[in-house]
Amino acid sequence: MHPQLVCPKFCLSVCLSVPGRSPLPTERVGLALTAAAALVALADMLTIALRCFIAGTAAAVALKLSKQAVRSRTTLLSAAAGAPCPPRLDAPELRALLISNSKVAGLEYLDHAEAHMKDFLGELSSFVLFVPYAQADRDGYAARVRARFGAMGYELRSMHEFGTADAIRAAVLEASCIFVGGGNTYRLMKCLQEDPALLPLVRERVAAGELLYIGSSAGTNVACPTMRNTNDMPICWPRSLAGLGLVPFQINTHYIDAAREVEHHMGETRETRLQEFMEDNAVPVLGLREGSAVLVRGSRSATLLGPARKSAQVTWSGARLFSREDGCRELADGASLDFLMQGDHDVEALFDTALVPAGGGAALGGGDGGDTFKSG
Repeated sequence: MHPQLVCPKFCLSVCLSVPGRSPLPTERVGLALTAAAALVALADMLTIALRCFIAGTAAAVALKLSKQAVRSRTTLLSAAAGAPCPPRLDAPELRALLISNSKVAGLEYLDHAEAHMKDFLGELSSFVLFVPYAQADRDGYAARVRARFGAMGYELRSMHEFGTADAIRAAVLEASCIFVGGGNTYRLMKCLQEDPALLPLVRERVAAGELLYIGSSAGTNVACPTMRNTNDMPICWPRSLAGLGLVPFQINTHYIDAAREVEHHMGETRETRLQEFMEDNAVPVLGLREGSAVLVRGSRSATLLGPARKSAQVTWSGARLFSREDGCRELADGASLDFLMQGDHDVEALFDTALVPAGGGAALGGGDGGDTFKSG
């Protein structure tokens, strides 16, 4: 045993164990030195233990902070990726008109959709609240849309003119309809998320049937579970890509067929991009051609609408549906979309479910098997 670890009480007991014998002076000195050495060793051991405790505590704190940082980063990345999305709505009073675009070749602003919009709006008891945030020139945008709605007989007020978050929320409560205009979807979503209470309030009122919803282009993207099928460049970054979830499927606006894309263009076609999306996501995507719209009546029924008015340049109509069950198929004007609205499945679970790569192997991202997406 190391001499510094010898207990002085043990040494003393050994010396005193001889009957009738008292410790000699030299033995007393030895005992004292041994006791002192043991105390020094004990102090060293306590110092080492204290250092280990401090180091362990610091390591535990560092680990905790690291885990918190990872969780925070994961949360931000998850939100940026478009998850979570809102839960499915059970809203029989919901009414929405989701338009692919606001202008088609050969016609003026909203001419192709005017008849659909008038049928949808009917007679309103209050004003239409316009959301101009998808474009940078809000004043100019609002003036143009106000004049167009005025020509149809509706009063329109722009959200950006109310100034404060409280005033904007009050306008949402007072308006009969909200019209979310087109532009850049990232900019639109970033602005709408500046007040965390705004989008939930809009969703609540629309779901209750107290607020009609019209979206055009970016405004249609926002009405979906997420805005992940927008065609826009991310010129800025919102806190989340989650949309209003007014429908349980995705919409790709301005859908253009490969035959009408620029000749000799060697980049990806829209069809190719949506096929790639389906390889990593199981949620259906409706490729909505320009001029077309989706009329939503409640949370279980929807109809595909073609252009209410066409020009000589517009020779197309309908939509293409991308899904894992059927690949890609055509839908004609007037087609019922009720089959997309039915069911009680978890919409969020349909995102980020990659197919098994052709050639085998585990699914990339927890998919449920299959092979590559097949387009029809």
